[in-house]
Amino acid sequence: MKGKLLHFVLVLLWSGSLFANDRRGDTIDIRSVRLNLNLTDFTNKFMYADAVIGIQSRMNAVGSIRLDLLKLTVDSIKVNEVQSTFTYNDSVILIPFQQALNMDDSASLHIYYHGKPLQVSVILR
Repeated sequence: MKGKLLHFVLVLLWSGSLFANDRRGDTIDIRSVRLNLNLTDFTNKFMYADAVIGIQSRMNAVGSIRLDLLKLTVDSIKVNEVQSTFTYNDSVILIPFQQALNMDDSASLHIYYHGKPLQVSVILR
């Protein structure tokens, strides 16, 4: 179960690369990812988690970042350790930057979330 959950979280982080029309990879490099998972409520398949994501801008005037997170509850987000506003539609988190990032600027995102990860069954034949 723990392996499936970690795989699920990693797929969420990199799922944007699966869509050719998604240009997010052209504006920001994800330089590091640290996931902290609390899986102690194994019976209910419920988790508490936070992710620290280090990013670097690949162009000037980047005003926000979109991240995929499917069907979990986002508790709060910090950008460079400062509480941030965000919008979330059960699929994509949109995080505006207080000040736009320019070429080679770095930032750290800290996202706190919880819930029951969506389980997708795949049948291979």
